[in-house]
Amino acid sequence: MYFAIRYSRYLKGLRVEIWHKMKVLFAFYAMEYNTFPYELAKSVEVEGVQVQIGIEAFWSCDLQFDIIHIHWPESLFKWQEPDREELIKIESTLRNWRELGSKIVTTRHNITKHNNDTRNFDTLYSLVYKYSQAVIHLGKYSIKEFAVRYKEKEFVNQQRHVTIPHGIYTEYPDDISRDDAREKLKINFSDFALLAFGQIRAKEEKDLLKGAFEKIHISNKKLIVPRWSLPKKRWKRALEKVYYKLHPDYRFDWHMVPSEDIQLFMNAADVVIIPRIKNLNSGVLILAFTFGKVVVGTDFGVIGEILSETGNPTFAPDDISSVVCAIEDAKELAENGKGEENRIYAHKKWNWGKITQEHLALYKTLISDTQNK
Repeated sequence: MYFAIRYSRYLKGLRVEIWHKMKVLFAFYAMEYNTFPYELAKSVEVEGVQVQIGIEAFWSCDLQFDIIHIHWPESLFKWQEPDREELIKIESTLRNWRELGSKIVTTRHNITKHNNDTRNFDTLYSLVYKYSQAVIHLGKYSIKEFAVRYKEKEFVNQQRHVTIPHGIYTEYPDDISRDDAREKLKINFSDFALLAFGQIRAKEEKDLLKGAFEKIHISNKKLIVPRWSLPKKRWKRALEKVYYKLHPDYRFDWHMVPSEDIQLFMNAADVVIIPRIKNLNSGVLILAFTFGKVVVGTDFGVIGEILSETGNPTFAPDDISSVVCAIEDAKELAENGKGEENRIYAHKKWNWGKITQEHLALYKTLISDTQNK
């Protein structure tokens, strides 16, 4: 199923259409910890679209692409902060793609780079949006926030803004039982297990997690954090590791979780908590729904939007008592089958067949806009 029509003709009364095979560049630096863009690329390829992934082709402008689809603008600089010369370079590159006739699409994963809201990163994001003909938002909140944040920018009224949800995660194994997962992680079968997945580095996130966990009125509880960030000084790191190992309520690790082991943590957990304070989106939310878990998260952004719409508990991040109540509510929901309800919701609303067709419809519209001019 290809989209950009080049020409058509009639043969013996039958219309024969000749189609151009759409070419799409997914412009982001390769990553191991998030399969989302790869699953999207694979799903788009199944529909007959030629997809290339990487940043080398983006910077070279040597090949012809119908669509340049940018994920995470900072990944174009290998996740590092660009300097002034690099900002000039990316604007020139984006302009070149527009002049070559390519359509630029950006998925808005974040407001700006996580935990690093600098002037250069803000400028980078503004430049990418300035040259994008379309912006994909993962929820309605994102469109509203974008309009306010960039209200003084001309590009706000010159783009297509569409909402396409984050797709479910299907590449990770899910064939281990709750009991077997707990046995491997050395978690008691009767414990209430609260999982905070993803790297926890900000002090505010650490304080929220520990402060709320200590106050929840639940006996036999366990806080599981696979990627708890440690202090930089060696003696502090050693001391903190010893502290957590001596406290049975905590099950902390300090390393990236291999893809094949994600199911251990997800299936061992009763509830997943997202301790992010002001994040726009969270892949962990989608991951947890995919594994059929009840999720607790902030009432901010698309995170709060999805949790509220699906009946999962939200909290005010500046109010520990609010976090405590949300966790306790989530425990009750989990015991009454809410996790399985979340799994069904995810496979119905965020399946790749649906998500892919919405992406292809946007690509098609952008290409048609050019052909009709």
